[in-house]
Amino acid sequence: MDIREDIVYEVIQSMADKEEKFFVKSARKNTFYFTLYTLIKKKEIYDSKELAKELEKSGCKQPLYKLKSYLKAELLQSIIRYNKENNEIDILQQLSEVKILMLKGLYSEALKVLFTLKISIIEKGLFHFIPTIYSMNYKLGMLKKDTDPNVFVEYRQHFEENLINYKLDYLYYYIKEIHLRKFSIKEDLELRSTVENVLDDPVMIENNSSESTLIKIKRYNIFSLYYLMVSDLDESLKNAFKAIDLLNIYPGAEYYSDIKIPLVRNVILFLSNLKRKDLIEKEAHKFIHELTDLSKSNYNALAVLFQIQNMQMICSNDFSNLELNTKKFLKKQRLFSIDFRAILLMGFSLVYMKKGDYDNALDWIEKATSFCKKHELPYRLLGARVISYWIHFKLGNYRILDSVHLSIKRQMEKYEISSNSYDFLVKYSRKYIQAYDITEQIPILEKWKQDFDNLEFTDKMHFDTIYFSFFDNLEEMIKSHKESKAVKSIR
Repeated sequence: MDIREDIVYEVIQSMADKEEKFFVKSARKNTFYFTLYTLIKKKEIYDSKELAKELEKSGCKQPLYKLKSYLKAELLQSIIRYNKENNEIDILQQLSEVKILMLKGLYSEALKVLFTLKISIIEKGLFHFIPTIYSMNYKLGMLKKDTDPNVFVEYRQHFEENLINYKLDYLYYYIKEIHLRKFSIKEDLELRSTVENVLDDPVMIENNSSESTLIKIKRYNIFSLYYLMVSDLDESLKNAFKAIDLLNIYPGAEYYSDIKIPLVRNVILFLSNLKRKDLIEKEAHKFIHELTDLSKSNYNALAVLFQIQNMQMICSNDFSNLELNTKKFLKKQRLFSIDFRAILLMGFSLVYMKKGDYDNALDWIEKATSFCKKHELPYRLLGARVISYWIHFKLGNYRILDSVHLSIKRQMEKYEISSNSYDFLVKYSRKYIQAYDITEQIPILEKWKQDFDNLEFTDKMHFDTIYFSFFDNLEEMIKSHKESKAVKSIR
């Protein structure tokens, strides 16, 4: 077995530099689990059998699977200790302290700790601890023979708020599941009615100004998703920005990164498909600054950071950081989710395509295609093949286009996917190839651009890639063809 497919290797690879230093500093150096750690870190031996032999040479008689299990536990405990301030473990430990103080009869001290802990929990949005807090508060009051009536009032208030939180989570994931099956519900009146009936829930209406920030953020997030599904991009963006603005007030909240990262990703995706380069430039700099810190310990943040930086390069035509980013991605790619890896492989291909480096673009899209096949990602594979079609078209490899189109057509039929944007790609690329000269090609490109621009937003977004990158390429082709025609006419 290749050790790189093992969870222990992946945990080590996922550790930030400071987390690794903390582990090495606190680890017992004369143990076999630390020997295993150093062997894996050397990145010279990946085969499990070879690794077992090396351990045996060092005098270790324990089975490798047991040693790996122990090392994994030590690594995770070390990461928890290092990130104690940002972890629920800290709250659980403080709750244990309160219980010990109660058992020792130190009720006043227990109440002080509990009061401080309650404030911290509310600030961090960890509302699932609230019932425990109030249960302890009540017990302490009974033990002291001094129960504060406000305990019941506050408990009811927080319990009701907790119910709203859970209901909002339910609503979000209900419509998210529909969104994954059907990107747009604008024309599907029956499905749209179903979604709107679900959202016609009292929790979607702000009842009072004392609502928690988390509830408001979740509500804006749901509205942003709904408006995207009905192709109302202005409202979708407006609600996404409202959620982000509220999040930025509480950067220390436990839920900050979990909500912020997908919101930022969606905003950049919306703006790219609206051709708002001015806003992309403005927002990208701000998001890059915010995500850089988050990405040190959160690999979803790093993946979105790569996406935004790629989009920024496409917008600005400044590719000075491209080589550095590709090296960093290749080093870290195993840490990303399968879907993120597929998206980023395609993203780097699009950046190289915009740069005019079609050989590298083709190399990256072939990597993406192989990856999507291996991990059975039909929708992403379709996107990779569409990009491949475009690259071969730009390179003048016209003989390959028919076989690529056949693969795409079969896949679209298999998964019942349709795309007007792709249909235009095939239709006009064929007309372009059949044109006699530049004079005939220019009106074909202009009609292609016009028809493509008049598509519904949700169809332009097909495969998360087509509209922004392809539209720019069409504009550049029209410009270069007109310049060539002008030069010929002068001659």
